[in-house]
Amino acid sequence: MFDFREPCFSQWGIWSHINNRTPMSIGYNSFGQLYAVVDNPAAETSLQSGYNKTTNKMINPMINATWNVYGVEGLKVRAGGNYRVEIANGKSWTRLAPEYDLEGNPGPSTTTNLSYSNTDYYEYTMQFFGDYKRSFLDAHNVEASFGFESNYGFQRGLSATRKNYVFMIDQLNAGPSSSMENSGSEAEAGRAGFVGVLNYNYKKKYYINGSLRYDGSDLFPEDRRWGTFLAGTAAWAISEESFFKPLKDANILNFLKFRTGYGQIGLDSGVGRFSYLTSYSLNERGYVLNNSLVPTFSEGSLISDAITWYSRNTFNVALDFTTLGERLGGTVEYFYVQTKGYLTSPSSVAYTDPLGLSLPQVKSDGEHRRAGYEFSLSWKDRIGDINYEVGGNFTYFDQLIAVSWNEDLAAQKNPYRREVQQRGYWGLGYHNLGYYQSSDDVMNSPRYESGFDLVAGDIKYEDVNGDGFIDSSDQRRIGSNSFPRGNYGIYANLGYKGWFANILFQGATSRDMYVEDVVRSTSIQASMVYPFQRDYWTPDNRNAMYPRPVVTSSVNGSNNDQTSDFWLVNGRYFRLKTFQIGYDMKAQLLRSLKWLSKMEVVLSGQNLFTLSPATKYGFDPENASTNNYGYPMERTFAIGLNVGF
Repeated sequence: MFDFREPCFSQWGIWSHINNRTPMSIGYNSFGQLYAVVDNPAAETSLQSGYNKTTNKMINPMINATWNVYGVEGLKVRAGGNYRVEIANGKSWTRLAPEYDLEGNPGPSTTTNLSYSNTDYYEYTMQFFGDYKRSFLDAHNVEASFGFESNYGFQRGLSATRKNYVFMIDQLNAGPSSSMENSGSEAEAGRAGFVGVLNYNYKKKYYINGSLRYDGSDLFPEDRRWGTFLAGTAAWAISEESFFKPLKDANILNFLKFRTGYGQIGLDSGVGRFSYLTSYSLNERGYVLNNSLVPTFSEGSLISDAITWYSRNTFNVALDFTTLGERLGGTVEYFYVQTKGYLTSPSSVAYTDPLGLSLPQVKSDGEHRRAGYEFSLSWKDRIGDINYEVGGNFTYFDQLIAVSWNEDLAAQKNPYRREVQQRGYWGLGYHNLGYYQSSDDVMNSPRYESGFDLVAGDIKYEDVNGDGFIDSSDQRRIGSNSFPRGNYGIYANLGYKGWFANILFQGATSRDMYVEDVVRSTSIQASMVYPFQRDYWTPDNRNAMYPRPVVTSSVNGSNNDQTSDFWLVNGRYFRLKTFQIGYDMKAQLLRSLKWLSKMEVVLSGQNLFTLSPATKYGFDPENASTNNYGYPMERTFAIGLNVGF
């Protein structure tokens, strides 16, 4: 059980409003009263404002039973399950503390509302499996499992609201009955599946694994509900062969293993529940007849009775090794992932919609590919009283849409805009040519079609098709990638006579982060919020970070606010993620105390420094928000004492 309470404006909302405020913004007037301004964080966090309160009660019992079958060596049967029950109660008292203008006069009044919500949820999972494990003739090792699993969940919700409170009492019956509303909902979901796994190895040299899944999802119609998916792996421990012994004895290669695998899983994401059934939507306030509200029904989406599972296929090949007396070890692996048969509506690829309704989903020939490699290396050794291990890993992948499932033929024929068969871009936008540097530059260059009153210091765009002006036909793929293609980590662990230290660096290769409105300085609420926004274009600062300052983005027809590669920032980074140093006093100072097994004093830190081009815009490269709305990655220091008896 847990209780959670926060201001009614939510933590995320308040944090974003703090970030939106310029240094010149005020929260209080000269009388110490809350100042009447839109999204005032001081008012939103006031104890006189409202709150959101949530109470969750959960219970999750589990049971497992295993029976070693008498008379059949290596065979056991197991059954298990869990039953989860959750009751969530919410209360939202939406109220803003009184605000005043600079002269102390009351600001605009706001409405006060109260809402209650109650959600009951239960879910259960059942498993029944048989496992078999045997070794024969000290050479053949067999493991097998076969079983069934099912899952079912049900949820019911109720809510009640009253609005426009006159008496500031946060109880439902204190609100006006004329504004009361209520609502309710029910939902259920179920899945089931059969699975079989067979593992075999010969003298721990040759390994074969195979698995089969037969999965069912209630998102599909009955005749298409089940799908069969296969997977298999094979491995060869080459270092266990007799011909390999000279290499092991000479410490040239102590261990070498080759492995490969192929697997398939079924996917059903993006499918609407009961989309294969005829449906109707209810509007409880459809019409007013005879001074009374009358509910109405409208026809739902066209049924998708041809939908079924689509699949993701994965292939990999890898090599594991150790050498030099097992001091140097590593893994090298290549992987390839192919997702096929995406579910999509023909309406997504510019087919005409009959009856004013989107065409239903069908299984397409869409295909997405991802491929890459990863490797890791580590070295561990001992020099006198010093033992150490250093290592690192690197993963790189790229991806593309091989066959599009939601891009029409006209778009695919456009070499500048198409998504299919393209790698390495952020999205669509204009290519910038820097700034207009003079009035002659403005007059003699193509201009954005909706732009006006352009002057030096505004952003200049490329006329891709050469027709003399800039419009949507000049948009093209921009940037390099919306995700880092490579991720890496470097670590070191050291030990010396009770002293120990651990360090971890991590990082990522280039990716594009798009500067959003507040950081672009184009938000209505925020002009210049951060010090770096003062690096704007002037005749004496022609290579500035920002274009000329404007009162609002519409001053020049929003020319500077168009989606373009001008606002793409490189999000690559290198970060000292963790550092730890400590001493175990038991190793020397307290070694005579038999009742004490350890006493470690540890000093640690996290996120100690970061190198990234994104920091010049105040971004954290691991934070998804490019308006600095996400809570920042904290730099923390800690000291701890670990005692063992």
